[in-house]
Amino acid sequence: MSEKTQSARPGTGALRKVIAAGQPRRLAIACAIGIGLVEVASTLAFPVITRDIIDAVTRSTPGVGSLLADPRVVLLVVILLAGAVCGAVSSSLPSRAALRVTRNVQQSLFDSMVGRSMRFFDANESGALVSRMVSDTKSVSQLLTTGAAGLVNAVVLLAGSVVVLLLLDTALTLVIFGIVLGTFALMIPMVMRLAAISKAINAASARVSSAVARVFGGIRLVKAATAEATERTRLAGELAAVETEARKLAMVQSLLNPVNGLAVTAALVVLFTYGSARIQLGTLSAGTLTAFILYIFNIVAPLIAISTFIAQFRIAQGSAGVLADLLVAEMPTTVRAERATVPNAEARGDIVFDGIGFDYGDGGEAQPTLAIGRMVIPAGKRTAIVGASGSGKSTLLALIERFYAPQRGQITCGGHDIADFDLAEWRGTIGYVAQSAVLLSGTIADNIGYGAGEPDRARVLAAAEAANAREFIDRLPGGIDAPVGEQGGLLSGGQRQRIAIAQVFYRDPRILLLDEATASLDLDNGRLVMAAFERLMEGRTTIIVTHQPELLRNIDRVFTISRGALVDDDGTQAITAMAS
Repeated sequence: MSEKTQSARPGTGALRKVIAAGQPRRLAIACAIGIGLVEVASTLAFPVITRDIIDAVTRSTPGVGSLLADPRVVLLVVILLAGAVCGAVSSSLPSRAALRVTRNVQQSLFDSMVGRSMRFFDANESGALVSRMVSDTKSVSQLLTTGAAGLVNAVVLLAGSVVVLLLLDTALTLVIFGIVLGTFALMIPMVMRLAAISKAINAASARVSSAVARVFGGIRLVKAATAEATERTRLAGELAAVETEARKLAMVQSLLNPVNGLAVTAALVVLFTYGSARIQLGTLSAGTLTAFILYIFNIVAPLIAISTFIAQFRIAQGSAGVLADLLVAEMPTTVRAERATVPNAEARGDIVFDGIGFDYGDGGEAQPTLAIGRMVIPAGKRTAIVGASGSGKSTLLALIERFYAPQRGQITCGGHDIADFDLAEWRGTIGYVAQSAVLLSGTIADNIGYGAGEPDRARVLAAAEAANAREFIDRLPGGIDAPVGEQGGLLSGGQRQRIAIAQVFYRDPRILLLDEATASLDLDNGRLVMAAFERLMEGRTTIIVTHQPELLRNIDRVFTISRGALVDDDGTQAITAMAS
């Protein structure tokens, strides 16, 4: 099974899983609902009290002073003020809860994704993952907080309004509800369409984020290949897809408002016409008609809130299918130890490949990328891996790092399967220097001490000295506090490489992996890096992947890999040929 993220079939199970990851504060949501119910009560009471006041006015002609002193007027003012205060509080609590849920879900997603194996990242573009993490989580948090609280209040307000209206006048209530519910039935298909379009917009936005991240992440290649125009065209296509879906969304939303207005207008026209006739006949009071007018909004608003919740629920279900997959701790073919039973202190001794079979697919009957019967890398010695490009040398290092797990066989260190060591601790024993150093945005000190907590400045300077990096660091404004730029773009290739070596000195690992570590350097930088390597390799189990003869000085063992297979486990001829 591939680790590429797929949208699981939307369901309440996936939604419950994502909500659980958000760790919602149930008490805050319950308080918001409770306070909201007080607002609902005030909203329900307002028309009835207004009716009584109007009927009292129509039956007599009290003065303004006596009217203002009427306890019902005072009660009306108190109810309106209480409703306004409760409305503000019940709106703020869900908003704060939504922020917390969003933060927790995003943190859980990051924790899950960053811990996955390299197969997952090989199959998924980083921009799309970022978009899912940022945008899809919001739909779930909104449903849980503002949507849930709004639904409860809307249902109570609607039910309460129906009961009060039926008590006031059954015939008029049935007429009004016939119009409003008929209009609401027209809204349901549009609301369902709204949810589908919103889901499509999220997917299209994820593709845009992925395209932008890919271009900016490889901007040097884009510019070197003069591919700006090509990338502009590609992005324009993705943006056009978002615009198309957004236009559909705008169209549906533009139809919803007139439908809502139609329901209110039609209800008011019927209410005034029918109600006025009833008043002339003496079967309806002016106060009751006024109450009905006010209650129309208490009916329409909850129906809109319920339809909005349905749309939010559909959107959240679609998002939750993807998010639930991403929240899985690890997919099949894991590189994480199921049982870290061996102490990391035991990770000493020879590294042995035994019956290894590996390919980048899903295994099975495919021709393996790497097939090694037995290969012993001696502890504390220098071992070179040579062979043509694409022969599997770097794959061999990736298996040692446990970026991938072999489908067959095992790799042992000191007689223990490396999968039995804690993954983080195992990688902590390894120092890796690639052909092109990978630096992160930040300072030189941040990069040298990366992964070991707050950098120790004395250790950073000592590591830079050992890596022959002080001579250029001291010339930079800020020294070790100088920024390296995005992906180290403010430094030269040789400088980046020496920072990478300084990082290994800082970590002080037992195992050293050098993957064509000087292949891209000029002669002067190559000499500085080679001198640093000589110090770095002392006393460490060192594995060197190289095409360069100068790196094979003082090598203890050479293995030759061809088309993924070990063809020379002696290495004498290879050393002679490359060093000559």
